[in-house]
Amino acid sequence: MTKPFHVFDLDGTVIDSFKRIAPCLKDNGDLDLAKYRAEACTHDKIQTDTLLPLYQQMRQLINTGSDVAICTARLMNKSDYFFLRKIGLKRVRFIASRDRLARYFGQQAPTICRLGDAEYKKQWLDLLQGLFRDRPFVVYDDHGGVLDMAARLGCRTVDAKQYNALARKYFSFGYGMGRDPLLYSDFLDAIGQA
Repeated sequence: MTKPFHVFDLDGTVIDSFKRIAPCLKDNGDLDLAKYRAEACTHDKIQTDTLLPLYQQMRQLINTGSDVAICTARLMNKSDYFFLRKIGLKRVRFIASRDRLARYFGQQAPTICRLGDAEYKKQWLDLLQGLFRDRPFVVYDDHGGVLDMAARLGCRTVDAKQYNALARKYFSFGYGMGRDPLLYSDFLDAIGQA
């Protein structure tokens, strides 16, 4: 069987950046992009992001030689890449982010950059499926619209919100991976990973 190609979102999936994003939200919940770029994207603030439980799954896949990509809506800067290296995510196969659009999409990049999350990530998934033909894809994301879109493209999906919530529940009891194989097996069943 062909090994799957794993595609992970960052924010809300493997990285918790909400504390620096929250002050930049408008009353209606939309992101004030100017405020976000000016106040939340400094090097020091990016380095305060923390890791979510799904990060461990991502690292395990990388360490066992699986093909892992990142597909994020971030406009990544040097501080974002520094943070990825700092947390051990330097051996991912591909990074799909807004700062890399021009390299892969040329003149279409500005149009794609303005798309909503699901449509934006669809462009990247279409490209990745073209580059890595005949590979099953697994998409890990916290956005329901992205998960629905990925499923329509034939990808297996993992709801990061569900995964992280269940992982917190199981591991809060002290059952780390490998410490209780039966409980961990139940955890994998619950998130559809068994």
